[in-house]
Amino acid sequence: MKPVEPVKDTKKGNEGEIVVPPISGEELLKTQHPLDEAIKFLEPMKNLSPNNPDTHRLAFEIYYRKGKLLLMLQSIKRAIKTSPDSPDLLLHFPKFYQYVQSADVSPPVVSNIIQSEISKLLPGGDIITWVNEEIEKYSGSFRHLFEGCCALAHISPDTVDSQRDRVINGDLTHSDLESVTHVYEQLKSGILSADDSQTTLFAARCHEVFPYATLFSPPEPEVNR
Repeated sequence: MKPVEPVKDTKKGNEGEIVVPPISGEELLKTQHPLDEAIKFLEPMKNLSPNNPDTHRLAFEIYYRKGKLLLMLQSIKRAIKTSPDSPDLLLHFPKFYQYVQSADVSPPVVSNIIQSEISKLLPGGDIITWVNEEIEKYSGSFRHLFEGCCALAHISPDTVDSQRDRVINGDLTHSDLESVTHVYEQLKSGILSADDSQTTLFAARCHEVFPYATLFSPPEPEVNR
């Protein structure tokens, strides 16, 4: 009797190795549940890179958008434990605080846990005072200034103009290229309601400090032909 040939695994190559299917950016964009897909990438990061600040930054952003209060809190506490000087905390904790103030937190046991943890993280009870104290604490870090101003604008939207001016006119003397590049790209994306003229002004100030960074170079004048 002729032996039955085994069915070949379409996920394996000729030598039996697993062949990873190609990743299509267009296919990923078609998803109807982007946050659920993002969590699939996040879970391995939490397991493999628990001490990487980006892990907890991304975790907070995902859970914030999904409204997962306890997971937001978990991300903040892990960030404090692994990278207490991270400028992202200056924005994430106030966003979490504001979310809690406006949300109907239930059941009561969850509300009690969250309020207890907030009281530990914010012993003074005033989030605006906390943000300003953190900005002062890291006065030599332009990235901390930026995240703090974004936090204050989030807490009090009517202050967005003054917070934006505070960033654009901030002291760049001790800043690094990575930080100012991040802030510039954020302003270009419309954060703090920055328009083109304000973004251009900030780029000009960055050019004075980093004259060899092409990102901040003024446009070449048009030549009449």
